[in-house]
Amino acid sequence: VRGQFEPAWLEHTLGPWLNYAISQPVHWQGLQLACGASLGFAVEDGTEADAETMLRHADIAMYRAKGVNATRCATFSAAMERELRDGLERETALRRALSEGRLRTCYQSVIDLHSGWVAGFEAMVTGGVPPLRGVSSTALFETAQQAGLVQPLFEALLGDALDTLQRWRTTSSAWVCLPVSAVQLEDAGFRANLTARIAAAGIDPGAVVLAVCESAVTGSKQIASALHDLRGSGLGLMLDRFGATAGSLTALHRCPVQWLRIAPQCLGEAGDDRERATIIESMARLGRNLDLVTIAAGANEPWQIATVQAMDFDCVQGEAVGGPVTGADAAALLSRPPGTGHRAA
Repeated sequence: VRGQFEPAWLEHTLGPWLNYAISQPVHWQGLQLACGASLGFAVEDGTEADAETMLRHADIAMYRAKGVNATRCATFSAAMERELRDGLERETALRRALSEGRLRTCYQSVIDLHSGWVAGFEAMVTGGVPPLRGVSSTALFETAQQAGLVQPLFEALLGDALDTLQRWRTTSSAWVCLPVSAVQLEDAGFRANLTARIAAAGIDPGAVVLAVCESAVTGSKQIASALHDLRGSGLGLMLDRFGATAGSLTALHRCPVQWLRIAPQCLGEAGDDRERATIIESMARLGRNLDLVTIAAGANEPWQIATVQAMDFDCVQGEAVGGPVTGADAAALLSRPPGTGHRAA
């Protein structure tokens, strides 16, 4: 488009109006058909961009609208182009790191706030090649999902986690949490192979906890059924990033989970905002009422530990209580008495 148009007007006024017009049902051969659209806008900003560039910018915005925008409309910005370029670089580097075996598995502790002991660990992956260094494990997992690499990434995590649990099993009852995607959960072969590998390793299935994002469960009865099957096999289940989307309660209702981990951004947004703090406290209360173990993730500042203790969460996770460490260092944390600190050096 050409002219002085604000992105907010394009995304919240013009875009929804166009989407409404596009989505009107039509009748064809006795059938009623309807469709929707994701809309990407590019605004001519006086830089004399040619038509090909404008179309490319609008295409980038359209894919952003498909992926993360609830209104299904987005306006191009230079930041989008940078994010797309960075994402492609991460994808290429991740493919190379997986093929060369250069990814490293590390473990971040989850601390029991009642006893002070380590309750379990989240298995994370770190990159061994420059474009992946400093990239969070969550961002790498999201890149793997977008690139169709989530299964080989999971295999790398699972193999290390099972080896680590075998070393711990005579001295600790700590569990290890692994992220899984909707695509994996829908695959009966994945579920059968997972349970078989855990059995072959001689590991208690309850020591392996699968973390599934609430967004993967909302609206999918197939995934809910798969989770019931996995729970019946003895594996632990965690509803992850609770509170990140509007479908939180639906996901919680459908999942036979034992752990409830709130989205890290929830704790970060609390601060001095009493309304947000009240909402987070209600999540902890909801978990207790459902007999779930509640985990406050994203505790990266010391004051946040006191905050989640006051809210009566069961466990806490974040840089304030311990950053990612190697499997050997994680084993040392398991023998460290409460009160001596768990934070990695």
